[in-house]
Amino acid sequence: MLVPVVEVEEFSQFLKVACCEIERDVIRTVDLDCRFHAVTIPAAGNLFAESLRRAPVLAAVVLRTMKVQIFSLRERPDLIPLVFSNDLENVWPEFMRHDATAKLYFGQSAFFDYLDYAFGALLDGEIVGRAFGVPFAFNIEGRTELPDGGWDQVIRWAHEDRLVGRRPTTISALEIALVPKARGIGNALAMLDSLKACAKKMGFAEMFAPVRPSQKRLGSRMAMREYITLQRADGLPTDSWLRTHVNVGGKIVKIAPYSMTIVGTIAEWSQWTGAAFDRSGPTEVEGALVPVLVSVEQNYGVYVEPNVWIQHAL
Repeated sequence: MLVPVVEVEEFSQFLKVACCEIERDVIRTVDLDCRFHAVTIPAAGNLFAESLRRAPVLAAVVLRTMKVQIFSLRERPDLIPLVFSNDLENVWPEFMRHDATAKLYFGQSAFFDYLDYAFGALLDGEIVGRAFGVPFAFNIEGRTELPDGGWDQVIRWAHEDRLVGRRPTTISALEIALVPKARGIGNALAMLDSLKACAKKMGFAEMFAPVRPSQKRLGSRMAMREYITLQRADGLPTDSWLRTHVNVGGKIVKIAPYSMTIVGTIAEWSQWTGAAFDRSGPTEVEGALVPVLVSVEQNYGVYVEPNVWIQHAL
């Protein structure tokens, strides 16, 4: 469930403001997520358009100063409490924090074994982002295909590997999250690169990711198998977070149909979402990729989220 980070419209508005603050003839290099390379942004105004025509590279404004510094939590254990700050926790809808399987990774007894695969991002000394990965053994007996259980299952595999002392052979990314002010200027891609560099350093030949497509929440009734076929005119995925992965060489492998499973009572779901659940059946919830299945009679709600497995060769 790799978290998405930015919309083109948000970025264009940022550029529009920034362009008003520089002199007409000043052009400076900007770090951009690769998904913006083929995007025209008329909202940035004539000044930006003229700058683009004259610049030798995709360019403009003074954004380089907003590039984050990224450290593993093994290097900087002082960042551990900070990566779980409210600002970063609130990147997720509240209900997403109640996947019971997550305790096998984030629980205190386990998490300290994964600090080499966990990262914090600093901007001017302030924590603004985090990235988590998990090592696991793959292409062994019983694990010759990426699991349909996606995020949950790869954590369970890693937990089993720890218990039996099995050596990992690859890594799965689990999450990338950024606070709003650090989004849209290449930092998500930098954090993805940090996870890939970590995998390469560990001697792995590839990295996997159960990706949570960013705009799927806008069409929660659409089947994921249909959603991932949606493409722009240039042949790249319509979804911006899928597009980011594909643009840097990621390969869509398969759908993980039950990547995350979150279960709670009606009262718990009301607490998590602020909504009233007074009818049984599929129920739309803000931030969810699919409806929550609710049974008022049995007093539970079940959310089963599909993700998309992507492979990155290193």
